[in-house]
Amino acid sequence: MKSFYERLSYSFGNEDWQTEQEALNLRKDDRVICITGSGDRPLNLLATGCREVVAIDLNPIQNYLLALKKSAIKSLSSQQYLCFLGLYDYSERLKILEDLPLDTETRNFWLKNKKMIQRGILYQGAMERTLAKCSAFLRFFRKNKLEHLFSIDDLEEQKAFVKKHWDKPFIRKMLGIFLRSPFTKIILNDPGLTFNVNPSLNIGTYIYDRIQSYLQRGLAKESLILNLMFNKKVSEAALPPYLSLYNIESIRNNINAISIVTDNLINYLESVPENSFDCFSIADVASYLNDTDYHRLLHAIKKAAKPGSRFCMRQFLSAQIIPEALQPHFNRESSLEEHLEKSDRCIVYRFMAGVITK
Repeated sequence: MKSFYERLSYSFGNEDWQTEQEALNLRKDDRVICITGSGDRPLNLLATGCREVVAIDLNPIQNYLLALKKSAIKSLSSQQYLCFLGLYDYSERLKILEDLPLDTETRNFWLKNKKMIQRGILYQGAMERTLAKCSAFLRFFRKNKLEHLFSIDDLEEQKAFVKKHWDKPFIRKMLGIFLRSPFTKIILNDPGLTFNVNPSLNIGTYIYDRIQSYLQRGLAKESLILNLMFNKKVSEAALPPYLSLYNIESIRNNINAISIVTDNLINYLESVPENSFDCFSIADVASYLNDTDYHRLLHAIKKAAKPGSRFCMRQFLSAQIIPEALQPHFNRESSLEEHLEKSDRCIVYRFMAGVITK
């Protein structure tokens, strides 16, 4: 099995772009650094019209994916671009790949992995393929119920449906088994799901409870992660800006504002000049770091931040805090964090967000 940093782990970002942008409140002159991941986050941030997005990832394959998406949105018509990525059925993906302007490393990687392109790259990450298997299993038993749930447009109707047909022991038990820690470690091989997690926590039960909470305040069809978990494909109502016809043109016009860096985030931030960035979109990096490296990261952010910079860090299963010595510099906005957690359509994250003072 390939390690987490030697494979395409994510191909379709499951984070809610709306809460990310609300937390960062990006302005036109802002320079933002973010984790590349699936490439969705930096592309979605471009929709704000910000001055520059530095996308960084230790895994070069995730950066190859961003380079592919970046070249596709720049070179293809909007409809062709969506078809090429895999949003719709399409038979010409390999031909398009041959013509896309890509750097040598990126081109060589995708030429060696043509099957991913041919199948539609959006759904070829290890996480997406695992969620597809989970979805197929659940749909085998509850296909009609799932299809009805994701067709509902009215929240009150959804609440009634969930109470009557959805909140049953079956899904809780299945998620509890499927996402139990040892099983998760073997199947998903994602250190963020095991490294900083309390061993007594049943991940499946935790996620089930978060799903139930979300379904009382948001439509299932609008949650990208729920679409991946239960539908295998993402509905139009949940599409992020970089896959929305309404936003593609503005992102395309600003596409050269993305720069891609393959490096350790901590080392990179320690190497850049002071006051380099206005915003920090750090995703759930804390889930992958021990205490020493987590503290190094916060010091590096403080150094690289302009006074008044905004930060947004997500936490899935970890429970990191801002150490006391750095609390005067990381001014967390508790009301904003609470709002973000309640409104986030990704359902699983808690937030640390606010302003950096120096």
